[in-house]
Amino acid sequence: MRSIASSAGMSSAEQNLHHFITNSTWDWKEVRRELARYADNAVAPVAWVVDPLVIQKAGEHSVGVRRTFVPGLGKTVQRQYVLGVWIASEKASVPVEWHMVLPDKWTSSESRRKVGTPGKACPSRSDCLREAIEELSRWGLRQRPVVMDAREVDPLPLIGKLAASSVPFLLRIREDTRLADLESGRLMAAAQLAELHKGASRPLLPAGSGAPRTPVCGLGLRVGAAGPVRTGPLLMAAQWTADPRAATMIWLTNMVDTPIPMLLGLGRALHWVRADRETCSRVGMRDFEGRSFPGWHRHMTLVSVAHTIAVLTRTGQQRQQWTRRTEARLGQLVH
Repeated sequence: MRSIASSAGMSSAEQNLHHFITNSTWDWKEVRRELARYADNAVAPVAWVVDPLVIQKAGEHSVGVRRTFVPGLGKTVQRQYVLGVWIASEKASVPVEWHMVLPDKWTSSESRRKVGTPGKACPSRSDCLREAIEELSRWGLRQRPVVMDAREVDPLPLIGKLAASSVPFLLRIREDTRLADLESGRLMAAAQLAELHKGASRPLLPAGSGAPRTPVCGLGLRVGAAGPVRTGPLLMAAQWTADPRAATMIWLTNMVDTPIPMLLGLGRALHWVRADRETCSRVGMRDFEGRSFPGWHRHMTLVSVAHTIAVLTRTGQQRQQWTRRTEARLGQLVH
């Protein structure tokens, strides 16, 4: 807000802008719905990408803050945990919905009074995911497969919520995720399953000019989820290269009849979002300084609007640079 006020030559307006976000009454849901419908036509998405976001905070009074260990950072921090839902294509990726995971202390009557949290909130990642996807459906957006990197969470609750909603999904999972081999009935780690059936793998054609030149192989295997989760049939898609240093990339999906190359190509949507995430950071994705729950949602809504303007008005040269950067990073999806 300080930057906006200064760039308009109105530094005295900073406090007014702060109130416009934190204490105003405009409905962010209506703005998001209209933005999502506009972006759905402009972007022509092939996937809805769920992108987890950890926002570190110095204090403990901002809504949703909790002190926990974050695997991606390798340390314990004060943080907010957010799920952003992006509509993604190779042209551009736009965040259209945001949900914050709220620990128990933030759903008490005292917290609702202080920071405006709703009586019913998202206590878990899987609940937030379900609510976010249902919201996009209510807005009338064309259904697209949900793609997510789920390696830092337990994927089974996510799978259960998505399967119960009959939503097509593609989740990248950890190599040690336990799955049921339908041939033997045994439970084993996904990487062990891939190794056991490696003889059935076949070479995959490069997905585009930016694909790595190292030969890529893949296989698809019908599996079941471990535990009591009811999902229907699932397909495990595994991908690896001849490079012994490269880890096996493993995906889990309910799109069991989709060819493996198409599934792995759809997984590239994760990279499209990562390439555009830096733009979202520049327009304030991590920068809300208030404490209220409605204020945070209004802030993130305006961030989405600013991000959409930024990515859809890139010049031809900027788009070429973005495409080259994307192609140069595609190898990360293999390695």
